[in-house]
Amino acid sequence: ETDAANHDINYAFSTDGGVTWQNNAGTVIADTSLAQAVRVDSPGIIVKVFDGRQLLINQQAQCVDPDGRVHVLMLHRRVEPGYEWTPGDPAFSTADTAYYHYFRDPVSGVWSERRLPVNAYSVGSRPKIAFDTSGNVYAIYVSGGSVTVPGFGVGTLVIASASKASGYTDWSDVATVGLPFIGEPLIDQGRFTASGVLSVFIQETGPSSSSA
Repeated sequence: ETDAANHDINYAFSTDGGVTWQNNAGTVIADTSLAQAVRVDSPGIIVKVFDGRQLLINQQAQCVDPDGRVHVLMLHRRVEPGYEWTPGDPAFSTADTAYYHYFRDPVSGVWSERRLPVNAYSVGSRPKIAFDTSGNVYAIYVSGGSVTVPGFGVGTLVIASASKASGYTDWSDVATVGLPFIGEPLIDQGRFTASGVLSVFIQETGPSSSSA
């Protein structure tokens, strides 16, 4: 079997505009002034171990809230018994997956994990994540029904939210728009921060045209 190339969640940060880079524990692992770079095997950068069989895809979602808390939102294989990889599983799919929220405490550097609701709306497009000025977070995605290729299903626009006060344990769906949408939503974080209005740009599907 051929595994997908994607694996693990890695994290590194810089406090000097990208000249030096530190791992999650704060140890310098690369100095670009010395022609060094962060590498896949740099020490201390893996914060979540995933092998290449967890249905990870590219271009998922991250943001940093007003407290400096890093948030990552991604879809991957569910972790409960019964969802393990079996021979013949595809490399990339929405089958057997859920959306997961990972976040890093800005003081301790500890990462935590939450799972978004899995019953009301199925996994569909690659998600986006936004934050308000209070540090609450919002997940936005198109629930793509039975389509198994992330990002290409037609479905419902879903907005879910979790509060900082709960430690992001209260993820719930707060708004849905049932028009047939397609593709991946975009969000205007600048407007949300400035005015409290969450704007979502998404394509509504419609009749296609073709030439004979």
